[in-house]
Amino acid sequence: MVASTKQDERIPNAPIHLSVLEGEPTSLPCPIVTAIREPMAAVWFHVATHAYQEYGGSPYYTNGHLQAKRVYAIEAPDWSSATAAVGGTTGLVDGTHWKQPSWSGRAFFSLLSDPPALRLNRLERSDSGSYVCNVTYRENVTSAAIVVTESRVDLFVAG
Repeated sequence: MVASTKQDERIPNAPIHLSVLEGEPTSLPCPIVTAIREPMAAVWFHVATHAYQEYGGSPYYTNGHLQAKRVYAIEAPDWSSATAAVGGTTGLVDGTHWKQPSWSGRAFFSLLSDPPALRLNRLERSDSGSYVCNVTYRENVTSAAIVVTESRVDLFVAG
C-alpha cells in the first residue's frame, strides 16, 4: 500500500491529509473518548472535491450550495431498551451499522482500532474529498446529547 499522511499537530483537531492509490485500503480515524461520556453514535459525512460529482444519485451541490452527505453511521441501542434496563450494554459495540449503498462490502467502522476508525477497502477516485466524523455523547440517562466533531480527514485517491 502506498499512502502518505500529514497532520499539523500545532492546530487542535486539524484535518488529517491522506493520499492513497486507487484500489488500496485506508483507515479514517475517529477517536472516541469514553472516559467522560457514553458514545451514542458516530456518523461520517463526505464532501466531494468536485462540483459535479454525485453520490448515490444525489448531487453534492444543491442550488449552488455545497452539501455534506452522510456516508456511514453506527448507533448504540436505545437507552430505554430492555437490554439497558437490566444492566446490559448500550455502547457502540452492540450498535447498528448503516452505510451508503455504494460502500456495501467496502466499508466498516472498527471500534477495536486504536483509535477507532472507518476502514475503506478498494478505494475509488470518487472517494476523494473531505470527511468529518461527528460523535454524539450522553453523560447520563437524563442529560441532553452532545455532538462533538472528533475527526476531519482530507482524502485524495490517486488513479
